[in-house]
Amino acid sequence: MPDAPALNIDTIVADETKTPATLTPEEKTFLETNKADLTTDERNRFGITVDPIKPVVRTQPTAPATKPDEGGEDEEITPEDKKNIGKVVGEIVDPLLKQTRELQQTTEINNFLQFKPDYAKYRESIKAQMDAHPTLTVADAAKISAADDLMKIGARKEREAAKKAKETQGGGNTARPTSGGATKDWSKASKEDFKAKQAEVLGRTGA
Repeated sequence: MPDAPALNIDTIVADETKTPATLTPEEKTFLETNKADLTTDERNRFGITVDPIKPVVRTQPTAPATKPDEGGEDEEITPEDKKNIGKVVGEIVDPLLKQTRELQQTTEINNFLQFKPDYAKYRESIKAQMDAHPTLTVADAAKISAADDLMKIGARKEREAAKKAKETQGGGNTARPTSGGATKDWSKASKEDFKAKQAEVLGRTGA
């Protein structure tokens, strides 16, 4: 018995008979899994919803509190003593915190790319985004890193859909233009520019 043909977004979208009611369970699951690659109109057509992305704030481990010596007379700690103690603790704890953050970041990126291999070419940019903005999640960093390419892909898909609709029905929607210009390194952008770009990307993907 021959194997069933592999599912493909373009094939499903091109089939004008496909609606939420006519999708097979496999097609429904496939579209839900790959909903990030669908345009807004396509998600609305198939009844696919996208949950708003909530930035995750990672908490940093705190240095263990020092306990006063038990027994004997309590000695007064001078500001200079506190400064020296803080310096010594920082020299011990800071490298451990840095190593922990880097390990956590690498694990998050690897796990994300395992399920989203199309973003593998943005690995360095994703890492740079997370280094520059520590509270940014890996998913948000990936969307921002790939924003320009995603807009181009979305525009291409809409143009192809409009062309098919025009060929079959004699009309169609006007494809939105692609954005031109070189890709900006958002890890080096100003705080205001980064916040504006983040709002734009997350607003579009969460529509």
